[in-house]
Amino acid sequence: MAKIDITEKLIGSLSEAYYKEFCDQNGWAYISLEQIHERGIHKGILKFKKGFDRIYVKIPTEIISEIKEISKPSNTKLFEPTYVYDFLACKIGNWKKYHHVIENKRKNDFLWIEVKTGSSKLSPNQIRTLKKISLPLFRYRVPFPLPELPDDANHMDIYYDEVDSIFLIMNGLVPLGGKTLVLGHELASRTEEDKRFMKSKKWKRIRNRILDRDNSTCQYCGETPEREFLRINHINGNPKEHIEKNLEVTCAACHKIIHSGLWAIGYKTVDVYEESKFNQNQIVRFTGVMREEGKSDDKIIEFLGLKKKVPWKKDLNYLSSKFGFITSREMIKSNTGIALAAE
Repeated sequence: MAKIDITEKLIGSLSEAYYKEFCDQNGWAYISLEQIHERGIHKGILKFKKGFDRIYVKIPTEIISEIKEISKPSNTKLFEPTYVYDFLACKIGNWKKYHHVIENKRKNDFLWIEVKTGSSKLSPNQIRTLKKISLPLFRYRVPFPLPELPDDANHMDIYYDEVDSIFLIMNGLVPLGGKTLVLGHELASRTEEDKRFMKSKKWKRIRNRILDRDNSTCQYCGETPEREFLRINHINGNPKEHIEKNLEVTCAACHKIIHSGLWAIGYKTVDVYEESKFNQNQIVRFTGVMREEGKSDDKIIEFLGLKKKVPWKKDLNYLSSKFGFITSREMIKSNTGIALAAE
Protein backbone atom coordinates (compact mmCIF):
# COMPACT_ATOMS: atom_id res chain seq x y z
CA MET A 1 0.00 0.00 0.00
CA ALA A 2 1.12 3.54 -0.69
CA LYS A 3 -0.35 6.99 -0.15
CA ILE A 4 -0.82 9.59 -2.86
CA ASP A 5 -1.55 13.27 -2.44
CA ILE A 6 -5.07 14.24 -3.47
CA THR A 7 -4.98 16.71 -6.36
CA GLU A 8 -7.74 18.42 -8.32
CA LYS A 9 -7.13 16.25 -11.35
CA LEU A 10 -8.14 13.15 -9.34
CA ILE A 11 -11.64 14.36 -8.48
CA GLY A 12 -14.11 12.26 -10.46
CA SER A 13 -11.30 10.43 -12.30
CA LEU A 14 -11.06 6.76 -13.26
CA SER A 15 -8.64 4.34 -11.65
CA GLU A 16 -5.89 4.80 -14.26
CA ALA A 17 -5.69 8.50 -13.32
CA TYR A 18 -4.85 7.48 -9.76
CA TYR A 19 -2.06 5.22 -10.99
CA LYS A 20 -0.66 7.99 -13.21
CA GLU A 21 -0.73 10.40 -10.28
CA PHE A 22 1.07 7.79 -8.18
CA CYS A 23 3.77 7.62 -10.87
CA ASP A 24 4.14 11.39 -10.99
CA GLN A 25 4.52 11.65 -7.22
CA ASN A 26 6.83 8.65 -6.81
CA GLY A 27 9.30 8.96 -9.67
CA TRP A 28 7.85 6.49 -12.18
CA ALA A 29 7.18 7.09 -15.87
CA TYR A 30 4.73 5.02 -17.90
CA ILE A 31 3.68 4.18 -21.42
CA SER A 32 0.60 2.20 -22.46
CA LEU A 33 0.97 -1.03 -24.39
CA GLU A 34 -1.21 0.48 -27.10
CA GLN A 35 1.28 3.33 -27.57
CA ILE A 36 4.19 0.89 -27.70
CA HIS A 37 2.43 -1.15 -30.37
CA GLU A 38 1.44 1.86 -32.46
CA ARG A 39 4.72 3.78 -32.22
CA GLY A 40 7.17 0.90 -32.09
CA ILE A 41 10.62 0.99 -30.50
CA HIS A 42 12.86 3.17 -32.66
CA LYS A 43 16.60 2.81 -32.19
CA GLY A 44 15.88 1.11 -28.87
CA ILE A 45 14.05 4.17 -27.46
CA LEU A 46 10.53 4.59 -26.03
CA LYS A 47 8.79 7.81 -25.05
CA PHE A 48 7.37 7.60 -21.53
CA LYS A 49 5.12 10.04 -19.72
CA LYS A 50 5.36 11.40 -16.18
CA GLY A 51 2.98 14.21 -15.29
CA PHE A 52 3.55 16.87 -17.98
CA ASP A 53 6.97 15.50 -18.90
CA ARG A 54 7.71 13.36 -21.94
CA ILE A 55 10.79 11.27 -21.23
CA TYR A 56 12.79 9.31 -23.77
CA VAL A 57 14.33 6.12 -22.36
CA LYS A 58 16.84 3.79 -23.96
CA ILE A 59 15.49 0.27 -23.47
CA PRO A 60 17.98 -2.45 -22.42
CA THR A 61 18.55 -4.76 -25.36
CA GLU A 62 17.73 -7.86 -23.32
CA ILE A 63 14.06 -6.88 -22.85
CA ILE A 64 13.22 -5.33 -26.23
CA SER A 65 11.84 -8.55 -27.73
CA GLU A 66 9.67 -9.17 -24.65
CA ILE A 67 8.26 -5.64 -24.79
CA LYS A 68 7.42 -6.00 -28.48
CA GLU A 69 5.74 -9.35 -27.97
CA ILE A 70 3.69 -8.44 -24.89
CA SER A 71 2.58 -5.14 -26.45
CA LYS A 72 0.84 -6.81 -29.36
CA PRO A 73 -2.99 -6.70 -29.28
CA SER A 74 -4.50 -9.73 -27.59
CA ASN A 75 -7.43 -9.80 -30.02
CA THR A 76 -7.86 -9.45 -33.77
CA LYS A 77 -10.30 -6.52 -33.86
CA LEU A 78 -8.70 -3.83 -36.01
CA PHE A 79 -10.59 -0.87 -34.53
CA GLU A 80 -11.07 -2.23 -31.00
CA PRO A 81 -7.73 -3.74 -30.01
CA THR A 82 -7.23 -4.91 -26.45
CA TYR A 83 -3.93 -5.43 -24.64
CA VAL A 84 -3.00 -7.93 -21.99
CA TYR A 85 -1.70 -5.35 -19.48
CA ASP A 86 -2.14 -1.59 -19.12
CA PHE A 87 1.34 -0.08 -18.92
CA LEU A 88 5.08 -0.55 -19.02
CA ALA A 89 6.62 1.51 -16.20
CA CYS A 90 10.18 2.76 -15.73
CA LYS A 91 11.75 4.10 -12.54
CA ILE A 92 13.30 7.46 -13.43
CA GLY A 93 13.17 9.48 -10.19
CA ASN A 94 11.88 12.98 -9.54
CA TRP A 95 13.83 15.74 -11.28
CA LYS A 96 13.03 19.26 -12.41
CA LYS A 97 14.54 18.47 -15.78
CA TYR A 98 15.27 15.18 -17.55
CA HIS A 99 18.03 14.43 -20.03
CA HIS A 100 17.02 14.28 -23.66
CA VAL A 101 17.47 10.49 -23.65
CA ILE A 102 17.98 8.51 -20.44
CA GLU A 103 20.42 5.76 -21.35
CA ASN A 104 21.50 4.21 -18.07
CA LYS A 105 18.40 2.15 -17.29
CA ARG A 106 18.72 -1.53 -16.39
CA LYS A 107 16.24 -4.38 -16.66
CA ASN A 108 15.23 -4.13 -13.00
CA ASP A 109 14.08 -0.52 -13.56
CA PHE A 110 11.07 -1.73 -15.58
CA LEU A 111 7.72 -3.27 -14.61
CA TRP A 112 4.56 -4.42 -16.32
CA ILE A 113 1.51 -2.75 -14.76
CA GLU A 114 -2.14 -3.75 -14.56
CA VAL A 115 -4.57 -1.29 -12.94
CA LYS A 116 -7.72 -2.69 -11.36
CA THR A 117 -10.75 -1.06 -9.78
CA GLY A 118 -12.25 -2.42 -6.57
CA SER A 119 -12.19 -6.22 -6.43
CA SER A 120 -11.56 -6.81 -10.15
CA LYS A 121 -9.35 -9.84 -10.73
CA LEU A 122 -6.74 -10.76 -13.30
CA SER A 123 -8.12 -12.45 -16.38
CA PRO A 124 -7.09 -15.99 -17.41
CA ASN A 125 -5.12 -14.51 -20.32
CA GLN A 126 -3.23 -12.18 -17.97
CA ILE A 127 -2.34 -15.13 -15.76
CA ARG A 128 -1.20 -17.25 -18.74
CA THR A 129 0.97 -14.39 -19.99
CA LEU A 130 2.98 -14.49 -16.74
CA LYS A 131 4.79 -17.51 -18.18
CA LYS A 132 6.01 -15.38 -21.11
CA ILE A 133 7.45 -12.42 -19.20
CA SER A 134 10.69 -11.87 -17.33
CA LEU A 135 9.84 -8.38 -16.05
CA PRO A 136 7.77 -8.33 -12.84
CA LEU A 137 4.04 -7.65 -13.09
CA PHE A 138 2.46 -5.37 -10.49
CA ARG A 139 -1.26 -4.98 -9.92
CA TYR A 140 -2.37 -1.54 -8.73
CA ARG A 141 -5.80 -1.40 -7.18
CA VAL A 142 -7.94 1.66 -6.53
CA PRO A 143 -10.84 1.16 -4.07
CA PHE A 144 -14.35 1.28 -5.50
CA PRO A 145 -16.48 2.95 -4.53
CA LEU A 146 -13.91 5.48 -3.43
CA PRO A 147 -13.89 5.95 0.34
CA GLU A 148 -15.46 9.09 1.72
CA LEU A 149 -12.60 11.29 2.87
CA PRO A 150 -12.79 14.20 5.31
CA ASP A 151 -12.85 17.62 3.68
CA ASP A 152 -9.40 18.34 5.08
CA ALA A 153 -7.88 15.04 3.88
CA ASN A 154 -4.81 15.56 1.71
CA HIS A 155 -3.95 12.00 0.74
CA MET A 156 -5.51 8.59 0.05
CA ASP A 157 -4.37 4.98 -0.18
CA ILE A 158 -3.56 3.08 -3.35
CA TYR A 159 -2.79 -0.63 -3.13
CA TYR A 160 -0.31 -2.63 -5.14
CA ASP A 161 1.02 -6.18 -5.20
CA GLU A 162 3.64 -8.02 -7.21
CA VAL A 163 1.84 -10.72 -9.16
CA ASP A 164 4.15 -13.66 -8.51
CA SER A 165 3.44 -17.32 -7.78
CA ILE A 166 2.67 -16.64 -4.13
CA PHE A 167 0.21 -13.87 -5.05
CA LEU A 168 -1.59 -16.20 -7.45
CA ILE A 169 -1.86 -19.01 -4.92
CA MET A 170 -3.00 -16.75 -2.07
CA ASN A 171 -5.66 -15.17 -4.27
CA GLY A 172 -6.97 -18.49 -5.54
CA LEU A 173 -5.81 -17.80 -9.11
CA VAL A 174 -3.68 -20.94 -9.24
CA PRO A 175 -5.66 -23.94 -7.99
CA LEU A 176 -4.28 -26.27 -5.37
CA GLY A 177 -5.18 -29.94 -5.46
CA GLY A 178 -8.60 -30.93 -4.21
CA LYS A 179 -7.45 -33.35 -1.51
CA THR A 180 -6.52 -32.26 2.00
CA LEU A 181 -2.89 -32.96 2.83
CA VAL A 182 -1.97 -34.00 6.36
CA LEU A 183 1.12 -35.47 7.91
CA GLY A 184 1.15 -39.26 7.56
CA HIS A 185 2.56 -41.55 10.21
CA GLU A 186 3.58 -44.42 7.97
CA LEU A 187 7.10 -45.76 8.35
CA ALA A 188 6.78 -47.76 5.15
CA SER A 189 9.13 -50.39 3.86
CA ARG A 190 9.22 -52.43 0.68
CA THR A 191 10.45 -55.91 0.01
CA GLU A 192 12.80 -56.78 -2.82
CA GLU A 193 9.75 -58.24 -4.59
CA ASP A 194 7.99 -54.87 -4.35
CA LYS A 195 11.01 -53.09 -5.75
CA ARG A 196 11.25 -55.50 -8.70
CA PHE A 197 7.57 -54.96 -9.48
CA MET A 198 8.09 -51.20 -9.57
CA LYS A 199 10.49 -51.76 -12.48
CA SER A 200 8.12 -54.02 -14.42
CA LYS A 201 6.17 -53.19 -17.57
CA LYS A 202 2.93 -53.93 -15.72
CA TRP A 203 3.67 -51.22 -13.14
CA LYS A 204 4.64 -48.76 -15.87
CA ARG A 205 1.24 -49.34 -17.54
CA ILE A 206 -0.53 -48.81 -14.21
CA ARG A 207 1.55 -45.69 -13.51
CA ASN A 208 0.77 -44.15 -16.92
CA ARG A 209 -2.94 -44.91 -16.52
CA ILE A 210 -3.07 -43.13 -13.14
CA LEU A 211 -1.05 -40.18 -14.46
CA ASP A 212 -3.52 -39.82 -17.34
CA ARG A 213 -6.51 -40.12 -15.02
CA ASP A 214 -5.19 -37.41 -12.68
CA ASN A 215 -3.98 -35.16 -15.53
CA SER A 216 -0.37 -35.48 -14.33
CA THR A 217 -1.27 -33.19 -11.45
CA CYS A 218 -0.48 -33.56 -7.77
CA GLN A 219 -3.80 -34.19 -6.05
CA TYR A 220 -2.76 -32.16 -3.02
CA CYS A 221 -0.78 -29.06 -4.00
CA GLY A 222 -1.78 -28.86 -7.67
CA GLU A 223 1.78 -28.90 -9.03
CA THR A 224 2.27 -30.19 -12.58
CA PRO A 225 5.96 -31.07 -13.01
CA GLU A 226 7.18 -33.36 -15.77
CA ARG A 227 5.62 -36.83 -15.48
CA GLU A 228 8.93 -38.45 -14.58
CA PHE A 229 9.09 -36.38 -11.37
CA LEU A 230 5.59 -37.30 -10.16
CA ARG A 231 4.88 -40.08 -7.69
CA ILE A 232 2.10 -42.67 -7.54
CA ASN A 233 0.99 -42.96 -3.95
CA HIS A 234 -0.71 -46.00 -2.43
CA ILE A 235 -3.47 -44.34 -0.43
CA ASN A 236 -3.86 -47.07 2.19
CA GLY A 237 -0.09 -47.48 2.54
CA ASN A 238 -0.07 -51.01 1.12
CA PRO A 239 2.52 -51.10 -1.72
CA LYS A 240 1.03 -54.37 -3.01
CA GLU A 241 -2.51 -53.07 -3.57
CA HIS A 242 -2.46 -51.59 -7.07
CA ILE A 243 -6.18 -51.15 -7.72
CA GLU A 244 -6.98 -47.72 -9.17
CA LYS A 245 -9.01 -46.43 -6.22
CA ASN A 246 -5.95 -47.00 -4.02
CA LEU A 247 -3.63 -45.00 -6.27
CA GLU A 248 -3.21 -41.23 -6.69
CA VAL A 249 -0.71 -38.84 -8.24
CA THR A 250 1.41 -36.70 -5.93
CA CYS A 251 4.46 -34.53 -6.33
CA ALA A 252 7.67 -35.55 -4.54
CA ALA A 253 7.13 -32.96 -1.78
CA CYS A 254 3.57 -34.01 -0.90
CA HIS A 255 4.69 -37.64 -1.00
CA LYS A 256 7.22 -36.79 1.70
CA ILE A 257 4.48 -35.30 3.88
CA ILE A 258 2.29 -38.38 3.40
CA HIS A 259 5.25 -40.59 4.41
CA SER A 260 6.51 -38.09 6.97
CA GLY A 261 7.87 -40.76 9.30
CA LEU A 262 10.45 -41.79 6.75
CA TRP A 263 11.57 -38.21 6.12
CA ALA A 264 11.32 -36.90 9.69
CA ILE A 265 12.82 -39.90 11.49
CA GLY A 266 14.60 -41.82 8.76
CA TYR A 267 16.23 -39.06 6.71
CA LYS A 268 15.94 -36.05 9.09
CA THR A 269 14.69 -33.63 6.40
CA VAL A 270 11.12 -32.93 7.62
CA ASP A 271 10.43 -30.86 10.74
CA VAL A 272 7.09 -30.71 12.55
CA TYR A 273 5.46 -27.55 13.92
CA GLU A 274 2.51 -26.78 16.16
CA GLU A 275 1.42 -23.55 14.46
CA SER A 276 1.15 -22.21 10.89
CA LYS A 277 -0.58 -19.37 9.05
CA PHE A 278 -1.37 -21.75 6.19
CA ASN A 279 -2.69 -25.26 5.67
CA GLN A 280 -0.42 -28.15 4.72
CA ASN A 281 -1.25 -27.97 1.00
CA GLN A 282 -0.24 -24.30 0.92
CA ILE A 283 2.87 -24.90 3.00
CA VAL A 284 4.20 -27.38 0.44
CA ARG A 285 3.38 -25.14 -2.53
CA PHE A 286 4.79 -21.95 -0.97
CA THR A 287 7.94 -23.75 0.16
CA GLY A 288 8.64 -24.95 -3.37
CA VAL A 289 8.06 -21.50 -4.90
CA MET A 290 10.19 -19.66 -2.35
CA ARG A 291 13.01 -22.20 -2.52
CA GLU A 292 13.15 -21.74 -6.31
CA GLU A 293 13.53 -18.01 -5.61
CA GLY A 294 16.56 -18.75 -3.43
CA LYS A 295 14.91 -18.05 -0.07
CA SER A 296 16.50 -19.61 3.01
CA ASP A 297 14.66 -22.01 5.29
CA ASP A 298 14.49 -19.31 7.96
CA LYS A 299 12.85 -16.84 5.56
CA ILE A 300 10.33 -19.45 4.38
CA ILE A 301 9.50 -20.49 7.95
CA GLU A 302 8.96 -16.85 8.90
CA PHE A 303 6.63 -16.27 5.93
CA LEU A 304 4.65 -19.44 6.67
CA GLY A 305 4.29 -18.50 10.33
CA LEU A 306 5.61 -21.87 11.48
CA LYS A 307 6.12 -21.83 15.25
CA LYS A 308 6.73 -24.24 18.13
CA LYS A 309 8.75 -27.08 16.65
CA VAL A 310 7.65 -30.39 18.14
CA PRO A 311 8.85 -34.00 17.80
CA TRP A 312 7.37 -36.36 15.22
CA LYS A 313 5.25 -39.16 16.67
CA LYS A 314 3.71 -42.21 15.07
CA ASP A 315 0.21 -41.11 16.04
CA LEU A 316 -2.31 -39.94 13.45
CA ASN A 317 -4.39 -38.00 15.95
CA TYR A 318 -1.26 -36.17 17.05
CA LEU A 319 0.00 -35.52 13.51
CA SER A 320 -3.38 -34.39 12.16
CA SER A 321 -3.10 -31.10 14.07
CA LYS A 322 0.57 -30.49 13.19
CA PHE A 323 2.33 -29.06 10.14
CA GLY A 324 5.25 -30.52 8.24
CA PHE A 325 8.04 -28.42 6.75
CA ILE A 326 10.42 -29.94 4.19
CA THR A 327 13.81 -28.45 4.98
CA SER A 328 16.75 -27.98 2.62
CA ARG A 329 18.98 -30.14 4.82
CA GLU A 330 20.95 -32.94 3.25
CA MET A 331 19.31 -36.34 3.66
CA ILE A 332 20.82 -38.35 6.52
CA LYS A 333 20.02 -42.03 6.89
CA SER A 334 19.38 -42.99 10.50
CA ASN A 335 19.69 -46.44 12.00
CA THR A 336 15.95 -47.04 12.07
CA GLY A 337 16.09 -49.54 9.23
CA ILE A 338 13.40 -47.59 7.40
CA ALA A 339 13.36 -47.85 3.63
CA LEU A 340 10.89 -46.51 1.12
CA ALA A 341 11.14 -46.68 -2.65
CA ALA A 342 10.44 -43.55 -4.71
CA GLU A 343 6.90 -44.76 -5.33
